[in-house]
Amino acid sequence: MSDENDNKNEELVKVATAKIQAFYGKDGVGKSLNDLMKGEHFREIPEFLSPTNTVKMISCGTASELSGKIACYTRSDNKMAVKHYWPLVKCVTIKVPNTKELLEHIVLLDLPGTGDCNKTRDDMWKSHLSQCSSVWIVNDIQRAASDREPWMILESSFSYLIQGGECENITFICTKTDDINPKNYLGSPDLKNTELHLDLEKKGAAERKRGCIQHRNEQAKIMLGERFNDEVVKKKPFIQMEKIFQVFTVSAEEFQNDENPILEQKQTEIPQLKQVLEDMNERHSKTAVKDYISGVYGILSLIKAANSNDSTMVEMKSNMYQLLKESLEEQLSTITSLMTKHYNDLKKLLSEGVAKSKKSCLQIAKDKVITPEARKDGRGYHRTLSSLCRNKGFCRSTNGDITDLNKTLAESMYTAINEKFAVIFPNAGTTGESIYKKICNFSIISDSMAKEWENTPMSLYLMFLTTEENVLKDKLKRDVLLRKKVIYESLTDEVKIIMCPCYEEASKISGKGTLTKTQELLVQHIDSSKNMFANAQKKMLEGFENLMEYIEQTLRTELLESLKRSLKTPNSLSLPDVSEQLKNMETYKMLALRDRTSQI
Repeated sequence: MSDENDNKNEELVKVATAKIQAFYGKDGVGKSLNDLMKGEHFREIPEFLSPTNTVKMISCGTASELSGKIACYTRSDNKMAVKHYWPLVKCVTIKVPNTKELLEHIVLLDLPGTGDCNKTRDDMWKSHLSQCSSVWIVNDIQRAASDREPWMILESSFSYLIQGGECENITFICTKTDDINPKNYLGSPDLKNTELHLDLEKKGAAERKRGCIQHRNEQAKIMLGERFNDEVVKKKPFIQMEKIFQVFTVSAEEFQNDENPILEQKQTEIPQLKQVLEDMNERHSKTAVKDYISGVYGILSLIKAANSNDSTMVEMKSNMYQLLKESLEEQLSTITSLMTKHYNDLKKLLSEGVAKSKKSCLQIAKDKVITPEARKDGRGYHRTLSSLCRNKGFCRSTNGDITDLNKTLAESMYTAINEKFAVIFPNAGTTGESIYKKICNFSIISDSMAKEWENTPMSLYLMFLTTEENVLKDKLKRDVLLRKKVIYESLTDEVKIIMCPCYEEASKISGKGTLTKTQELLVQHIDSSKNMFANAQKKMLEGFENLMEYIEQTLRTELLESLKRSLKTPNSLSLPDVSEQLKNMETYKMLALRDRTSQI
């Protein structure tokens, strides 16, 4: 057997060996499965073998105590003189009490770093990143601008974050800002004999260090901003840097220093970072309160309206029902018109992407994945391609390098639609042509209708219907966000389906010339399967068309039901007088609306 074949699964073997040694010790390697599954190994974690309870609960009084107790479940430090359970752990959830103002509606998710390279964790990255509304990248300030790892993370996962996700902002957090030697810092070639150097040399030790910290912090923010612009914005012109990117330079050491701090609390930037969390949490809290108040207000309005026994009410309700039913169809036509325009635009752009993909996909695939210039000698690259084929076109190495042939093949199609897709489905705010904006503005109750019935019992029905509309629109916006992710990923998914038979066949190649045979097979399959791009176009358009139908059908069905429930039901029931409760809810509703307006 060749060296290629001998090393084919080397990476997988290393990962498996590390896991076995962590849990069983060095003696575990080479033991049979029956020996490894003996109950004696799981005495301290009986939950692992329990058919009903797979969650282990650990409660502690302090953060430091908890950190010590969970270390064996989360850390892979070989120097720890305890048994490691991390190979068996799928997820660790930490709940912190008494943080209602900070974390009531916020989940902080710590994803594995680039050094964690197995399929389970790759899948975790893909599935969880698309659900994050904000992403924090934490790094030592001394490596923040130069370290390639954060930029690799961004480059490889950007589509999962933005178009295929719901990320509204990306935050770089530079840590250990207090770790600085003023003498060395001021003596660097860039600062020697500068005005800053001469000025700080006259200061006391504490003030000199503070000046160095603040100067380095400012420089880090500038450099990170420039790099984000070069690495992301220039490559993806639909990204607006000022809306999505921010940097914090923090010092936990100085924040907790109560005796002789060099920095003021605010200068550590931890209070500002905490404020970001509080603002985010408060937005969710106010939304929850607003939705609750709106729901109660709508029900009370309908109860009060049902108590009205005016003889003209039946006719007025019938007239209102007809007017609102007609208005519903008119408003639906405006949404359908906008989405049809978007559909046609996407179709045109996708067609351009298909044509370009057919022409250049093979060369792009060769240059970036199959026979990259950087790995021209092929030394060790057979392992990357073998891993890629076993994982259906995706591979993440131990140093964080990501190779994704499916995404590479769909690259020209994504380039064609990305800007338009960001207009249709923006994550932060709403564009004039976005579906979210159209849903937000949707209402079957016109200003003239509201004014006409303002001081009549019929206004109570309008209040109820307005509430029903708002609840439905909030639900629709969330559903659109979820479907948008599926629509965006449909291009890569369809390419993956067409490529899977090739990956399966290639993963079975062994012996002498494995690399060459794998490369030839991939090239032949791509060259003979260029219809996959037209299939991918069809899949995305089908997804968008289904979304159009879903929005229209949901609005029509739900609002017609609300109209019937409120305006087609006879006022024959004896219901309690809720005038006082309605008045109170009106006050709460106005307060909630004022808070929402101030946020906007």
